[in-house]
Amino acid sequence: MTSEPNEEPALRRRALLERAQAGAPADVEALLSELVPLLRPAAFRLAGELWGDDALQEAMLMIYQQLPEFSPGRDPLPLARAITARRALDLRRREMNRGGARHEGGDQLDRMAAAAAGNEMLDLLARMNESDRQILTLTELEEFNAGEAGIILGISAVAARVRALRARRRLKALWESKPGRPQ
Repeated sequence: MTSEPNEEPALRRRALLERAQAGAPADVEALLSELVPLLRPAAFRLAGELWGDDALQEAMLMIYQQLPEFSPGRDPLPLARAITARRALDLRRREMNRGGARHEGGDQLDRMAAAAAGNEMLDLLARMNESDRQILTLTELEEFNAGEAGIILGISAVAARVRALRARRRLKALWESKPGRPQ
């Protein structure tokens, strides 16, 4: 029986999580240290170059605070990615709404339009079921391919591809059904 390429790191993270939840400080540090390089790309992709480090720091703090609530025996990476995505998007939204000097470029109207579209999209995602939100977050926001998303979700690449296609169709239908949207 051959093992998946990501199975060994996932097993190591599970073991670290269980020991960290049992109160081993060295394992808490080891787990968080292992998660940082895995979460950094998503934090920067979602929050932007200017806010990526801040988003990652906020996410790591939240992950640390929520470690006791993580499911033992499961890889903590998918939940850590979801926390990171949420913190990164929240931070980006806060910074864009602030309209401060840290913005990455463009004029005030562009910033307002981007923030409005982003907020609308987040509102639509919030209305979708958990399965749709998960696959869309992985494939669209974090830019994982179907195989990688399938590994994270514990499904085949084909199932992930089909789930993503259906979720995108449902998201499009929600978007088009919003009042004031062209049909």
